[in-house]
Amino acid sequence: MSTLQTLLATVSDQSARSVRVCMPATVESFDGPSQTCSAKPSLTELASDGSRTTLPVVTGIPVMFPGSASFGLTFPLAKGDNVLLVFADSCIDGWYAGVSNTNTRTHHLSDCYAIPGGRTTASKLSEFKTDSTVLGKQGDTGVRVSAGKVELGVTHSESATEASVLGNAQRTAFDSFVNSLKTALNTVLATGSNGGGPVVFAGLVALGVAIDAAKSTYDSAQFLSTKVKVK
Repeated sequence: MSTLQTLLATVSDQSARSVRVCMPATVESFDGPSQTCSAKPSLTELASDGSRTTLPVVTGIPVMFPGSASFGLTFPLAKGDNVLLVFADSCIDGWYAGVSNTNTRTHHLSDCYAIPGGRTTASKLSEFKTDSTVLGKQGDTGVRVSAGKVELGVTHSESATEASVLGNAQRTAFDSFVNSLKTALNTVLATGSNGGGPVVFAGLVALGVAIDAAKSTYDSAQFLSTKVKVK
């Protein structure tokens, strides 16, 4: 290889080494109010002489939680959690502060943001469902969404069986039940005032029939969800 080719290869190699793209890191600390963290890069950096450099802890890293301007999915990060550091092409200080950017640095270690997640074999999730989406803490209760069903308050190995009550429909069914009882009771009272004795007995029998009918109507009312189950 000619001297020029060697020089160009060296320059190209050095340029490539100076461009940071992304790398896994481990959280050292997390600040909820500012939604920033400090993290230690998990990989070493290869120098031009073949040696490897241990990278320092990066502080004040914006954590990118899923969301938009008005909605978001948030959760706390703890020391030891894994994140992916994504390095920007240019300085992000101005962007982060909402002002104009005047710094000309590129691919700098401090110009990154953290995406929670990324797991090694040793830190992979111990509980994982292949047929549903689960939101919750490992080893604790959560929300599970699968085809045609939402389960609330279940652990990894549990299934929710109790139907969730649909409030407005339940209230309508209950009101209908109570009104039916009132109507039957008023009928008995009216019958009793007109003679008593066997007539009142017949009225009580009718009240029993009315109660059974009202209960049957209440039991068949569609106020229990067919899709949302609770434990």
